[in-house]
Amino acid sequence: MRAARAGGVLRGRRGVVAACARARPSGSGDTGKKTFFCFGAGYTGLGLACALQGDFVVHATTRSPAKQDLLRSCGIVPHLFDPSSGLKLSEEGEEALRSSTAVLSTIPPSTVVGPPHGVDPTAELIREVFSATRGSSLSSSSPPPEGLDWVGYVSTTGVYGERRGEWVTEETPVGSNPVSDRASARIRAEAEWLALPGELPVHIFRCGGIYGPHRNVLRTESKPENVRRRRNQQLVSRCHVLDVVQGLLKSMEAPNSGGIYNIVDDDPAPRDAVEAFALGLVGRPRPTEVVPSSSRQATKRVSNARLKGELGVVLRHPTYKEGMRAIVEGDIRPFTREVLDELIKIK
Repeated sequence: MRAARAGGVLRGRRGVVAACARARPSGSGDTGKKTFFCFGAGYTGLGLACALQGDFVVHATTRSPAKQDLLRSCGIVPHLFDPSSGLKLSEEGEEALRSSTAVLSTIPPSTVVGPPHGVDPTAELIREVFSATRGSSLSSSSPPPEGLDWVGYVSTTGVYGERRGEWVTEETPVGSNPVSDRASARIRAEAEWLALPGELPVHIFRCGGIYGPHRNVLRTESKPENVRRRRNQQLVSRCHVLDVVQGLLKSMEAPNSGGIYNIVDDDPAPRDAVEAFALGLVGRPRPTEVVPSSSRQATKRVSNARLKGELGVVLRHPTYKEGMRAIVEGDIRPFTREVLDELIKIK
């Protein structure tokens, strides 16, 4: 890892759990606040945006012009950006990015690789924007861009591939075991982010399956073949979105450039066990289709020891049981009611 930087994005702020509970909107007219820029206004990005509102002016990108009004109504400054279709970030968006204290990307990479670009054009955009800020190309010997304390990239535990039930840590080599095309693209994207010049404070977060309010086994609309595939997995790492946000916030409080963190809970469990438990909470019957244990894929167990030990994260939902109980009881954190209502509208 690169050397840890002193201080952090959230110096002097209230605790992480308190931040996750906040619900004060921000807007483009706020003054005296730091700026958070999120590439991808999806589930995780909006969760972190909710936690930061009140202390930060929050900017986020979207591919959809229609979603801009939804973001504005949630107190988020929207910017159109879709590298897959050639839609570039506007000059206003680049200016907001240059002035940011913290930057997060949740945009998945492309599975198509071709010169001169890599699989993640967002990483290249960040390189270009902050090079322009300095007036010269970034290099490993340059000082950090003024004001930028933290850059995060949300990846996936899929980069570890099939491990036949073995434990994996952040030190486990990636790419040596069979992985899907999407996971292979993530491995290349991680390398591109970490290859950004040394003064850019990049952090990688390998998340398990992210669930939470409005996104869980009780509300799934997955295709039947995807449900069957997931039920065939004996060990599935997952994490409640509130704990994902906790991990991101803790990292922002104590940046460690080049750090890689698994964000998962303590219990890698089969999907059908999670489904059965959740359905029992609401009195609904289990599905009739059951996957024979002999046909299940073992996959892997993912360690969260670094998340807890280095960042000091105390999971609010250490297993799916606590997480699903909270959801059924109506706990919507880390979202505000306004943001959750808009998520429900977006299909």
